[in-house]
Amino acid sequence: MRILLYSKFPYALNQVSKGAKPIKEPSGAAAYLTDLLALGLAELGCEVFYYADGKMVDSVHDSLQFVTEFREDVDIWHNLESDSIPWVRTVHSFPLIENRNILGPNSIYVSRSLAQQCGYERYVHNALNPSDFIYSEEKENYFLFISSFGRGERRWWLKGLDIALEACKASGVRLIVAGTTNNQKIISFVENLCKESGAEYVGDVRGEEKASLLARAKALFFPTRIEKEGFGLVVAEALMSGTPVIASNVAVCKELVTEKVGFICNTIKDYIAAIEKIENIRSADCRAHAMQNFHYLEMARSYMKQYEMQIANFKQQNSSE
Repeated sequence: MRILLYSKFPYALNQVSKGAKPIKEPSGAAAYLTDLLALGLAELGCEVFYYADGKMVDSVHDSLQFVTEFREDVDIWHNLESDSIPWVRTVHSFPLIENRNILGPNSIYVSRSLAQQCGYERYVHNALNPSDFIYSEEKENYFLFISSFGRGERRWWLKGLDIALEACKASGVRLIVAGTTNNQKIISFVENLCKESGAEYVGDVRGEEKASLLARAKALFFPTRIEKEGFGLVVAEALMSGTPVIASNVAVCKELVTEKVGFICNTIKDYIAAIEKIENIRSADCRAHAMQNFHYLEMARSYMKQYEMQIANFKQQNSSE
């Protein structure tokens, strides 16, 4: 299969931590996932033409070619629209009112819950490269909260930082908070909020520093209040590291976190109880769950099935006209 894959981000994702400093793209998840999909498709034997913001780099695989033009001699376009070529796009988050045009039968969502909330069924879970993470059964005496704090002043609240702070303070356990935004005012606010609760704020973490923090944590807090949370890649990152997840009861959390790998919580008492029972979760179960459900080659295989479906639909529509 020949695929033109488009990314609006330069290849490859920057993996240097910035600490407590504002940065232009606080998350980078979409860029990482598109890079990983390109590699996975190439490793599975597809011929991939990767347009990554027009950046030309040396190929990392014989079947992965970086291009600076939208080629038409392919079977399908991904993240680009066309009238003459089958195409699909990935939807990572619930669309804003001004961006509702991304809804449609050509869209593939990153979770079942997101697809259903948008009125569709097509989804492929986000995934990871295990080699980017450290698996460890040896944990240190701290819990971890990681989130992009976005561009809105209330993003920290939507992501449930106050819940993690309250639960850890009430339990007398150490909490490390990581994440940043493009707004220094928000960074300073989050830093002060952590100090007042006795937590440690470390700012933006990436690459080996992030992998180490995830691997050594007793658990990851993911107490999001966003009902239409698209995925939550950090959940998969923690599980790949052998680290359990303490999450809220929003739809995607219940989709990603089973009772073998973490806890789904409704109240602050539930979060405190989860802290007390965290030793009951086995790191090996977390890793196995991630390898089975969030491996990048599995993501690439799932997209290939979606491509085949889209190509077949396109041919059927054209033959009937």
